Parts: sequence; structure tokens; C-alpha cells
Amino acid sequence: MCDVQVFAPHKPDFENYYYFAINLITRVIPEPSPATYLQGLSQRIPELEYLGPVGHLDDAVQVRVKKSEEIDIDGLIDGFETIKGVESAELQSPKFRNRRN
Repeated sequence: MCDVQVFAPHKPDFENYYYFAINLITRVIPEPSPATYLQGLSQRIPELEYLGPVGHLDDAVQVRVKKSEEIDIDGLIDGFETIKGVESAELQSPKFRNRRN
């Protein structure tokens, strides 16, 4: 699993959403770009929200999907990976800091 910080304009909500990092192929960028495709997809599917690029590089973007019992995580990952220009997709998990007393 890649070490991706959750893209912020919002506080991560791991209780209600699944977060996915989608790694993009940067050698040859197809038209439309995967980011553009995911933005359009998020406008058509209310449960999917495109959050934007991860970090300062254009090699990964993040999306979140509203949790529900009908969500098939492996199916979503496979679906993301079939998008032209996507190298891989990974489910993100919350990071917990070790607190010292």
C-alpha cells in the first residue's frame, strides 16, 4: 500500500467513506486524462467523490466512496484499474500516531 497523505480540503472521514489512491501512468497521458475521467464520473455517481491530486506530483489522485453494504472494494479497485492511464488503485487506511505519555 502506498504511503499517501489524505488530500485536504476536508477532514478525513474513514467511518463513512472508503478512500482510494489511484496511481497514474505519467509516461504517456491519454486523452482524456484519468483525472478528468474520474471528475466526470464523480458528477454522475453521487457516492463517488473526486478529491484531487495527492501531494505535489501529478502521479496520483484520490477519490472517496460512500460506505454501504453493496460496495465491492475489490470490484472498485478492478474498475479503477481498467481506466486508461491508471497504473494501480489502492484502498487507503487511516494512520494512527503513536502517542507518548
